[in-house]
Amino acid sequence: RETASLQGRARRAALNSRDITAHSTVQPLEPSSVMGDCVDLAEIVAVAISAATRAGKVIRQIVEEHADLQVVEKGDTALKAGAGWSDPQTIADRRAQQLIVKAFHEAFPKLTVVGEEEGLGEAEETAGAAKASAPPAQTSDEAAALAADYPAELRSIPLSELCVWVDPLDGTKEFTKRNFEAVTCLIGITRNEHPVAGVVGCPFVGGGTIAWGVPGVGCFGIPSALKAIPGLVLVRSATQTSELKEVERVLAPADVLGLGATGNKLLRVLEGRGDVFVLCSPGTYRWDTCAGEALLLASGGGLVDRNGDRYTYKPGPHATLGNDRGVVAWSGRVAGLEGGRVVQRVLDATSWTASTREDILLDVDGAPITAESLIGMLRAGDAVQDSQLPEHVLSIDAPERTAVRGPHSAVARVAIRCPAAEELRTRGQIQEVLLKRCVVADLLKSHPRPDVKIPRDTRSYNNEAVFYKVLAPLLNREAGLTAPQTYYAHIEWDRAHPERSRFLTLVESLSPNYEQVPVQDHAHILGALAQLGRLHGFCQCNPDVLSEARKGLWERGSFWDVDKRKEAMPGELDQIAERFQSFVARFADAHPIFKDPRLGHAGVALQDHAQWVADQLAAAMANHETVIHGDYKNANIFFKRGFDPALPPTGAGPETDLHMSLIDFQWSGPGIGAQDVIYLLVTSAPIDCLDREEELLRFYLGTLNAHLAARGVNPVSPETFATLYDYSCLDYFRMLFSYMLKTTTPETVEALANSFNRGLYMRRLDNLAWLVKKTLAILERLDFLPHK
Repeated sequence: RETASLQGRARRAALNSRDITAHSTVQPLEPSSVMGDCVDLAEIVAVAISAATRAGKVIRQIVEEHADLQVVEKGDTALKAGAGWSDPQTIADRRAQQLIVKAFHEAFPKLTVVGEEEGLGEAEETAGAAKASAPPAQTSDEAAALAADYPAELRSIPLSELCVWVDPLDGTKEFTKRNFEAVTCLIGITRNEHPVAGVVGCPFVGGGTIAWGVPGVGCFGIPSALKAIPGLVLVRSATQTSELKEVERVLAPADVLGLGATGNKLLRVLEGRGDVFVLCSPGTYRWDTCAGEALLLASGGGLVDRNGDRYTYKPGPHATLGNDRGVVAWSGRVAGLEGGRVVQRVLDATSWTASTREDILLDVDGAPITAESLIGMLRAGDAVQDSQLPEHVLSIDAPERTAVRGPHSAVARVAIRCPAAEELRTRGQIQEVLLKRCVVADLLKSHPRPDVKIPRDTRSYNNEAVFYKVLAPLLNREAGLTAPQTYYAHIEWDRAHPERSRFLTLVESLSPNYEQVPVQDHAHILGALAQLGRLHGFCQCNPDVLSEARKGLWERGSFWDVDKRKEAMPGELDQIAERFQSFVARFADAHPIFKDPRLGHAGVALQDHAQWVADQLAAAMANHETVIHGDYKNANIFFKRGFDPALPPTGAGPETDLHMSLIDFQWSGPGIGAQDVIYLLVTSAPIDCLDREEELLRFYLGTLNAHLAARGVNPVSPETFATLYDYSCLDYFRMLFSYMLKTTTPETVEALANSFNRGLYMRRLDNLAWLVKKTLAILERLDFLPHK
């Protein structure tokens, strides 16, 4: 500790200048040019404490010296609500920020600093201000920060990973009204875009106080306050919005504190005077919340947006740094209440708005779904027993943060609010359902599309509803498929007038026991292939399942089969060669594979043999027909939390839990199992898995044959599977090159790198190169390319 203290003093030796030099507010101060430039977080926290202490003295000095605070209007109202919004700046804001930025700049020249106040001119300084800003002797807070017990990983951090966020005077409007106790000085420190430390100075409380915190170390300097009123106390802005009124109605807090200034509100939560702070609208920025979030995390609380997602703190233009999805913050005490369900109730209240009731929580006639009507739907379904339904329902909520409004459906999780929720849960009663509404007339209003696409899209909605109602229960019961349990399905398909079709399903909610995996590793891919082997093997051996599939689903599963493409995208098959060559030209300098001379003939070969390949797959149905998922990618596969990657070499029988569940059956139907396999690998397998393609294919085939053998059906030979796999590849690749990749460029691949719902072939260059190599290999193996 003595060594750390000496290091801190050495750092602060750079702060002896009394001149306050003007700095740009979004600094990017020169980033670290050497990755080896590392710093002890304790030293940065100590400098932040010193700077906040001195800034507080400057702010107090200005109040004493200036009758006129020299208020100017910044006019940065892009994220502010209402035409009358004011965003003032005073001489105190300017001088405090100049001091803080200078302190960090001199102590850590390569550290990035982002401050609220933009466009500062030369420093404005008087002798009094200079005296107030002079570096004092080390304070007890600085000494405590240097001596604290930090985890080893915080003792040496690359400067390039760190950023400081400064609001030199939070609560400027309160300051101009002389409501000085609401004023704070906020300094937050982030590592890799998330808060790791925070300092909050209160210039006018007790002659100037400091609170600071580091997650994993502790929170210090926060006075504890006993609430006068038991129960939940809500902290909000002094002005109430209609959304806040709705939050108050849902939460029914024991008391409400209406306050000004974000830092001030967060301090009330930290002190225990309030329990949760809620802001439903835009109006704050990252520098308003960074320090407070760090202190909340250090004390066991948290801060997120109104949808329950954490903000990231990435430096950029001021217009991009707004907390435009509101703020929800809670104390450590609240986090532990009822196993965290109090926090969940707060988030449900902040994310739930009238909008879900206006366009999602409706029946097919457009009438609101009430608690009574929802229970009525569940009772009408064949799959729900009376014992699964609660006797008393208080209300139902459809949190906005769970809502998805796409071109093909409106979806939300509907929570059933009952008394004694924990007792009901242990009795196996339904607590939450997933509602999916596909009323075509409504979808066409919100997402117009060419008339030629409407029949195909509408039939896909019917396909999923039929799968959930007819096939999913059978496959869950007899094959161990583990699709979500179907509670209710309304199916109204008008084939002659598809725009009149209406569908609504209520199925089991997979939250919170299952999760999606953004990028599947080798173990996840093996698990997904084991599930395919189970599905394909069971369906291939079961005439009743195949009969139901032929009767109610697509004639051919998948969205890329030739007949669907001809109907929905006329002329696409005639453009394969042209679009393939355009694709190759765009990537000519992106990867060596695009220099391969065989690519000059590959597009023509794909186009010339597209129908022939489709015909071969159709002929193979005579001996190898099964039911395929048709859209088997990672976004549609949910793994149980704590997924166990240990699988038998050839998969598992239907009695074995594969720890996953499947969704989205809009394109399911009769097909060849290899079609699902190649689709999974191309969309979801990272390149290190694709490099082990042969191993993965052997695993799938072994799983499939094990299920076939268990039902007395002859196995599929490796040679036959290899042929079917080649045909399935070309059939799928033809659609990728003619449609999915027709506008893809190296730039879009980079931009989509983190787009979870896009296939890896669209967002990873190595995966895309593998796709091209695979195409050439199959075309050559089938002798579709000209001989040299």
